[in-house]
Amino acid sequence: KWRHRAAASALSADDSGTTTAERYGFEWQSDYKLDDKSWLLGAFRYESDEFSAYDNQQTLTFGYGRNLIDNNTSKLIGEIGVGYRDAELLNGMTESGAIVRGLLDYTRQVTDNSELTNRFLVESGSDNTFIQNLLGFSVSMNDKMAMKFGFEYRHNTDVPFGVDDTDTITSANLVYNFQ
Repeated sequence: KWRHRAAASALSADDSGTTTAERYGFEWQSDYKLDDKSWLLGAFRYESDEFSAYDNQQTLTFGYGRNLIDNNTSKLIGEIGVGYRDAELLNGMTESGAIVRGLLDYTRQVTDNSELTNRFLVESGSDNTFIQNLLGFSVSMNDKMAMKFGFEYRHNTDVPFGVDDTDTITSANLVYNFQ
């Protein structure tokens, strides 16, 4: 009846000895299955980013999820919920309040050992709307190892003057599956 998922991320980059990116994140989600296609969920997301408008953001949401498409080659998951966000801007100001969270998570099996994924997350409140889209293409080398190429788009609608509201990252990663 229960399913739990966790993810951690770290990003650091420098240019000629000068740090140009530093972000750390953690997500946890617990789902309680209602039937084969739907579930209730609780999700927590924390992020610290030295180079965005928000020094750190944490959200706690509760909601409903459903398998919208589930066949041999494609899977689409949709989730909707409400929650609370607490955020600290780089200038020291804080923003807190209710949010609405939406998620679409798509996977397409391209070949026996490759897949295309796209995860689209929106967390919207009165102070800011956070949008994140992760597009990836992975090629498995065996049951445990894969190469993944990705493109990430991140956007905050309301940021202080002089701070970029959008960030993009292109990456190539070596993936290890613990399953």
